[in-house]
Amino acid sequence: MDHDDKDLFEEPPIEDFFRVEEVSEKEMKRKKRRQKGIKVGAVILALFLLINGLAIWTNVINIPALQFVKTSYRLSQKESIQTAKQAVVTIEGESSKGTGFNIREDGLIITNSHVIEKMITIRIYFPNGQAYKGEVILDNPELDVAILEITGENLPVLKLQETQNWQEKQHIYVIGNPLAYTQIANEGEIEGLTLINDRQTPVMQISAPIFRGNSGSPVLTENNEVIGLVYATTIPKLASNEKASGLAVPIEQVKALLEQID
Repeated sequence: MDHDDKDLFEEPPIEDFFRVEEVSEKEMKRKKRRQKGIKVGAVILALFLLINGLAIWTNVINIPALQFVKTSYRLSQKESIQTAKQAVVTIEGESSKGTGFNIREDGLIITNSHVIEKMITIRIYFPNGQAYKGEVILDNPELDVAILEITGENLPVLKLQETQNWQEKQHIYVIGNPLAYTQIANEGEIEGLTLINDRQTPVMQISAPIFRGNSGSPVLTENNEVIGLVYATTIPKLASNEKASGLAVPIEQVKALLEQID
């Protein structure tokens, strides 16, 4: 480049390459407000996710379940409860689950009619891992009792009480598969017999906690004899101090059905 060209194109001073853009005080405040808004939004989103996460875990864990798991652990230290558990089975079908118990060494399972009513294929699982296909040989929706047959041998059994000699306030145990759990033992007392609107025969009312999945659970005496078949719970009145009670079919009514297949 000759001398004349230098006069036409003057190079910018070196300071221009390091010039910092000046930001007005108003613009600075605007940026700070924007950043603060982003932080607040992030905190709200995090709280929302946390609350939803806690709600999900509450459903999974189920706070009342924490108590019955603790109770079950304590009761399961008893040799009699350990023995009884071996004959209490899980009944599974298409997207549903319930409880039952075996009363014959070659396989005869008692459960509720409503447990198996929508099942096409019925699978019976014993605590030791043995699995069987169940066949319905008697179904009585009126009493809510179903009897299933499986093909097995030397299976653990529960004994049905021969004569009705239980009393109110008598201590009882219930073993079943409530909620997402299996082999849960609970306890309570017999509150007596009660009449339910849709039934012609009285049912046993018990104080032991009963949850979904407990249907088909045996009600046991201290001697491991079955005196009832759990099928439902009462529904307390709104704004009352009533507690839900378990309802069970007295074993005498179940035994009358068993006589039909013997």
